[in-house]
Amino acid sequence: MSETKLKFQLNTEIIVAVVFLLFIFAIPISTLVGKYIIAPIAAQNVEDIEDNSGDDKANAVLDGNGTNAGLEKGDYTDSIASNSDTDNSKKKVKISDEQFLCFREPEWFAYLKGDLNDFTDSLALRKELIRFNTDFSSLITGNTYLESTQVLKGREGYLFFKSVTDGNPIGDYMGTNHLTETELFAMAQNMKLFRDAVKEKYDADVIYMGIPNKENIYSEYMPDTIPKINEVSKLDQVTEYMQTQTDLIFLNPKEDILKEKENYQVYYKTDTHWNEIGAYIGTQSILMGYYGNDYIGPDGMEFTEMPDLYSGDLATIAGIEDEYKLDTVYMMVPSSRHYSQYHEGQVIMIIGDSFSGFLKVTTEPFFEKAVRIDRTQFTESDIAEIRPDLIVVESVERYLELFNMISLTGF
Repeated sequence: MSETKLKFQLNTEIIVAVVFLLFIFAIPISTLVGKYIIAPIAAQNVEDIEDNSGDDKANAVLDGNGTNAGLEKGDYTDSIASNSDTDNSKKKVKISDEQFLCFREPEWFAYLKGDLNDFTDSLALRKELIRFNTDFSSLITGNTYLESTQVLKGREGYLFFKSVTDGNPIGDYMGTNHLTETELFAMAQNMKLFRDAVKEKYDADVIYMGIPNKENIYSEYMPDTIPKINEVSKLDQVTEYMQTQTDLIFLNPKEDILKEKENYQVYYKTDTHWNEIGAYIGTQSILMGYYGNDYIGPDGMEFTEMPDLYSGDLATIAGIEDEYKLDTVYMMVPSSRHYSQYHEGQVIMIIGDSFSGFLKVTTEPFFEKAVRIDRTQFTESDIAEIRPDLIVVESVERYLELFNMISLTGF
């Protein structure tokens, strides 16, 4: 190679390296300038002008998947579409010393994680870079894969959640993250403590519900690159333990959901959540498991199809919400409920994650009153104020470890 050619190659590589470094450093610098200099000045100069288009778009997703449904207080939820990692990591959690906890991070680490998440959430050109990354990876793989830290592309338009910082749904699907006997025992003891304390102090019954991850309901649409190592999922394991080794009432609507999905869409394609049909099946699980009612499937209820197609939280995270308006939104008609399942005078409280939103909506017609408290907001005062007859503590599969953390002081 000639000296001139070598110099040209070296110069080219140096230029590429410099441009790359400038690009890498320009984004965080632009973020800091925009966040701490430009944004405050702009806010002072344009106090009366608000652009809520981004908020409206996010709220449309949260309304569509039930995250915002029926919240009793505050406006915080722990949905992945509402920056849950950031907010939840900053929330101080009071835990009684008598409880058996297996998963608890130091407070300083929670605050650090929250600050880092705040910074990454406000990165300059964040949405544009996410969209470019998604389009590019999809293009070079023949539309079979998209590059995302949280979203996995499945078959026939199905999107799945693959985060390892907001639960571990892929580990749940593969069956590789089972709890130990010690962890199961600790979880059961904590759940009993809460149940017994509520019964003694407020004369209310407490039951528990685990809701399967979407990956374990629509596993046929998961990509072949994600193998099932163990057919028994973490929820299956917890269900079997609680139902055979304890006197707790632990509900798992998985079998009924799997049966009904042959005729109905029960989870969204583009979202992590179940739809109102799936939530209605969960309601039937409560009516059967606690009240002893006969099962009445979705064919015994009326659901209205909304005219506009829905694009869910996973599509939004991946930056492809416009192309992925694939889901039909179903709304249950409350007046079509069977009166034989109506429990007059009964007040039910549902404490849970974002899945409890639609669960509250589909449960409400069967009770005198139904109340939903997001687990991040729950305190003992809610029980004292509402005086429920029944409390359902709900958790989707990827959050099951949080059953270790419920107490009369909250989560």
